[in-house]
Amino acid sequence: GYCTSVCCPDGSETCFDENYNAESCAPISDGGCECDKGYEKCGADPSMNLPGFCTTGLCCLPGEDYCFDPVTWEATSCVPMGEMCPFHYEDQKRAMIALMHQKGMKKEVSQQLAIKKKEASLLALLSENDGAKADTIKIKMKAEEAALFRKIKSDEKKITSVPAFMMY
Repeated sequence: GYCTSVCCPDGSETCFDENYNAESCAPISDGGCECDKGYEKCGADPSMNLPGFCTTGLCCLPGEDYCFDPVTWEATSCVPMGEMCPFHYEDQKRAMIALMHQKGMKKEVSQQLAIKKKEASLLALLSENDGAKADTIKIKMKAEEAALFRKIKSDEKKITSVPAFMMY
């Protein structure tokens, strides 16, 4: 992991400042961390220990998946589960992770890995008959990961240009 002055207990969400430094904890049962101005919380499910994520207002329904803009990482539309978005998320994700490694963004890489570990631990708690809950967890973790990528992309101090392969 990475060094931080804040270590939140189970059932809490770690809240970050504008530079993505951990600064406080917020109980998921109370809605978790507040969103920045102009964003709203979407996809929260305290019964599954999912705090949700901050978005500009697009919240997909259960059984739908998010599509993200390949440059801004904002959610742009919803598609039925199993259908492809115009820009393939996994390709975008690989490009962003490569960029994070290239730029030496250790804290952000650790945060992305923490999201994947959280997804794995939540999925491990489910039985084989919980396919719908598993899909919900995957969608919400994907959205949380995209929120991290969006934050990285918006930080002009760390990334000043977008590689050409991410423009398509």
